[in-house]
Amino acid sequence: MNLTMEGGDKYSVKNPFVFVPLEDGGTVFCLGIDKSEDVNIIGQNFMMGYRVVYDREKNILGWKASNCYNGTESNTVLISPRASSSGSPFMSLGPEA
Repeated sequence: MNLTMEGGDKYSVKNPFVFVPLEDGGTVFCLGIDKSEDVNIIGQNFMMGYRVVYDREKNILGWKASNCYNGTESNTVLISPRASSSGSPFMSLGPEA
């Protein structure tokens, strides 16, 4: 299923919230969109498979197809826990006599 934006770009919905197969072979999709006069809200399921970008200077929201598992499109930093000589940050609780 695709949505066509005002500028003509097509947006492919990869994971609609709910889809219901019909007896005649068609399908009904329940999409997480909330439209109002001031703002339109697109739900999280719409964003799966896309990288969302907000341009603050131009006040524009955009997105492009993305694979979050593709290392070439990610700036992942691996973090290793540090060894601490102070022990656990949590109190050790035990039964009282």
